[in-house]
Amino acid sequence: MDGGALFSPNKRYATLPLPGHFAGLSYQTRVKLRQLAPRDCFHLALPVADRMVGFDLDGSPNAGFSTGLIRVDGKFGRALPGTTHGRQINDTEQHDLEVTVRLADANATITTTLDGQRALRMDRPHFRTESA
Repeated sequence: MDGGALFSPNKRYATLPLPGHFAGLSYQTRVKLRQLAPRDCFHLALPVADRMVGFDLDGSPNAGFSTGLIRVDGKFGRALPGTTHGRQINDTEQHDLEVTVRLADANATITTTLDGQRALRMDRPHFRTESA
């Protein structure tokens, strides 16, 4: 922490857990972020029902960048519907990322916004993820 802000250490895979237990629940999380130096991506591991789903903001830099979920229904990253292609964060300003996970029986809807603009919406009946 520095001045009330959390900074990622200068190492790979810095982790900050969500406060609480979210398995089997609908929830919303908001993150204010700022990229001071170019990194690989901003990754969130999201509990969805009894599974985990990854969300990458500006992931896959070697393939031209993409923003969206990873490993869903046997598909990976850029192949998933709703994935945004191209770099989303192009400056060092603060940005607001909001992720909403809504569960209804065996269905899940995941919606993300970046600075109030929809970045992704994915509705999946019988949502399942693929393990690594």
